[in-house]
Amino acid sequence: MNTLRCAWLLAKKDLRCYFRDRGAMAVGFLVPIALVTVFGWIMTAISGGGGGGMPQATLYVVDEAATDETRAFVERLRKSNMLKIEPKPTAKPLTRADVEKKVADGDTSHALVIPSGFAISNTAADAPKLVMFRDPGRKMEQQIIQIGLFQSALAESNGTLWWNGLRKSLVEAGLTNEEVAQIQVPANSMTDLIGQFLDTEKDKQTEPSDPKPTPDSDAATKSPATSAESSNSTASKSDTDNENEDPMAGMMSFMLNMVPLDDKPIEPPSRPRRVTYQAAQSVAGMTVMSLLFALTGCASVLLAEREKGTLRRLFAMSIPRESVLFGKLLFAVIIGIIQVSILFVYGELMFKVGLFRDPLTLSVLVLSWVAAASSFGMLIASAARSSTQGDGLAQVVILVMAALGGCWFPLQMMKLPVILDIASKSMMTYWAMSGFQGMLWNQLDLTNSKMQIALAWQWGWALVLMSLAIYFFRRNYCRD
Repeated sequence: MNTLRCAWLLAKKDLRCYFRDRGAMAVGFLVPIALVTVFGWIMTAISGGGGGGMPQATLYVVDEAATDETRAFVERLRKSNMLKIEPKPTAKPLTRADVEKKVADGDTSHALVIPSGFAISNTAADAPKLVMFRDPGRKMEQQIIQIGLFQSALAESNGTLWWNGLRKSLVEAGLTNEEVAQIQVPANSMTDLIGQFLDTEKDKQTEPSDPKPTPDSDAATKSPATSAESSNSTASKSDTDNENEDPMAGMMSFMLNMVPLDDKPIEPPSRPRRVTYQAAQSVAGMTVMSLLFALTGCASVLLAEREKGTLRRLFAMSIPRESVLFGKLLFAVIIGIIQVSILFVYGELMFKVGLFRDPLTLSVLVLSWVAAASSFGMLIASAARSSTQGDGLAQVVILVMAALGGCWFPLQMMKLPVILDIASKSMMTYWAMSGFQGMLWNQLDLTNSKMQIALAWQWGWALVLMSLAIYFFRRNYCRD
């Protein structure tokens, strides 16, 4: 028999074995389909939807002025593709204290307050300013919100905001009032041009509330010192965030110079200064996902023992058969605790994210997630018919749970469809990430209700998965 014929006969044998295991075959074909579907949805959400663009950032808005102009401004913010404005128009309005607490508790990263008396057209030095409560560590959301806020304010001002901001920047740069007045004529032409392209429908319905700026206006004749004083909040914001290290700092400073904004950074005092949201996200996310893979691998020992015949010899002994399953579970839990401890020690040494700030909270979070991940592994090992089927099924489920649960990227940056959003919050990985991020980033402890909800979900998943694992173990392993 020649070499090629021999190779073909061996390939036929392997193909026959492959297609005989219908479960493994189905998983093998369904894995790429499922991954393409889920990641296609997620990447579309990250890019801002089917039309492309930037991702969305959530911004809570409180309108204390409640005038026609401010209501129109809020509606303009709602129409921005970059912003997800909360609360909804039909929801109960929030107060300044409510949104400030939300930022302090980590429920949101940014909240905007429109104070009484505010008007975009009012450029006087003593005019009320917008108030922005924000978490200074959430820089990605900050840049998106800055751009969305600037665009909305520029559109609502019919273009005049552009000249007001430019005039302020020129005065702060040291130009005299006469020099600013010389620049004003071409600037007025640019303002007209901008106004033609911004909100044409609104221009047809209402006249602009603010005439073109003139050289003898109060804002144009104020001294550079006064202008510098009026921009103290912007300057302090730059100092707080070290924006000089940000390549977009110059553009952002120019944009915000046009919008009258009073910045109010809020962050937990115990958060390490070096920690960033991305570092906390990476350490927690990769630990959660890698633990799922590791503990599923530990649980697959059950499948290996069945295929090798070791399990039959164990069942021949005078021991309860369920003790075999619980022995594998205990083995997976011990290995999981060791692995997550090593990962966290390494993550703390590398990134200084404050993992061991609260040993009790960290220990409970680790034990909860190890229990849930081990139960998941035992379910896969009990339900699968073969090692190939179990490996394929575990891979697709873990990758989908990691993506939808927020292990790879922050879910708050995505505009997920309603069904996908519900599915995301149903994942046990979502609640594991909520717990770890609550401790690492928001500096929460076990007494916080958010942490207790995250822990309750993880233990609920652990009980459900372990109950299913016992059922499938009795059905697939314990038949005489």
